Amino acid sequence: MKGNSKSKRKLMLIAALCLGVIVWTGISAVRQSVHAAQTDEQSETETQTLSFENAAYVVDPYVTYTYEQMLKDADELAAMYPGLIEKTVFGYSAEGRQLLCLRLGTGEREIILTGAIHGCEYFAADFLMYLVDRYAYGYAMDEQYSGYSYRALLDQVTLVVAPMLNPDGVNIAQNGPDAAADPQAVRAMAMQGTGYYGWKANANGVDLNRNFPLLWSNYNGITVPSARYYTGPSAASEPETQAVIKLLDSTDYWMLADFHCYGEIIYWQDNYNEITEEYRAIAQRIKAETGFGDAGVEDADSFAGYLQNYARATSGRFAMTVEIGSYWGYDEADFDSAAYPLYVIGLVMADEVAAMAE
Repeated sequence: MKGNSKSKRKLMLIAALCLGVIVWTGISAVRQSVHAAQTDEQSETETQTLSFENAAYVVDPYVTYTYEQMLKDADELAAMYPGLIEKTVFGYSAEGRQLLCLRLGTGEREIILTGAIHGCEYFAADFLMYLVDRYAYGYAMDEQYSGYSYRALLDQVTLVVAPMLNPDGVNIAQNGPDAAADPQAVRAMAMQGTGYYGWKANANGVDLNRNFPLLWSNYNGITVPSARYYTGPSAASEPETQAVIKLLDSTDYWMLADFHCYGEIIYWQDNYNEITEEYRAIAQRIKAETGFGDAGVEDADSFAGYLQNYARATSGRFAMTVEIGSYWGYDEADFDSAAYPLYVIGLVMADEVAAMAE
């Protein structure tokens, strides 16, 4: 009887152990199943974010590029490329128009590209929106251009693009003074050179590219609100200037380019800021890849409040003005002749930034 009891106890112990193994195996299987489901769900979400099945060209560069068209295109691009393009508003103009910013890319390092700080140079906004559109499409299709992989570069570097810094000025240049919020005030401002289609200033008659707080008082040739050249009542007096300064301060950018029209040259050095051999090499490469000329060393005594000089002085980074096109008042129908020599510039800048040491 004792032997039978001992055998029964052994059998019960074995049964309990087997049951424990079965229960543990079941729990483990459930855990693995849940983890696999979560992983599949995460992978599916990531795939949906990065597979841009509806990718297509959005920007039509062959039309007069307006503020309203820019907003429409920006909305469409942000919706088309979730996770790749982010639309933000970093400020407002004197008349309350949005100062738009599009962030293109997933990389940690950032490059700032700005345009149309002068109203009549809205071709720069056209060009920058075109770059965002075509670069994003190239990323989605995993394409290359001139040996540069869109995806490889934009996974390392993000382009922070503010295509139209002066939408009020663009409105006046395109539509005349009657389109301004206060037509009478605009008509009362001094006019230099051409008619309203050559309007550079904002709606307050301040040349925003002479309003930044660097050597602001060096130029005082125009002392009243005007179509161009008036530096403003004080440095950084304008809401657009203040917004750009905040954008620069809030962005850890490695390079900056401010796009203007015209001349097919770059301004990248002055006798106020230090010129390094590294930056000289960058400028040489940009000139070689675009065919653009060099404006030479700017004399600090001759300029006042320029964006690119201000950025260079406050960040210590490579900053330049890029003059698009070979003639002033570029015709959008002639877009290709101006854009394609320069199309590679964002890729070249991204390639340089990606290779820079910390």
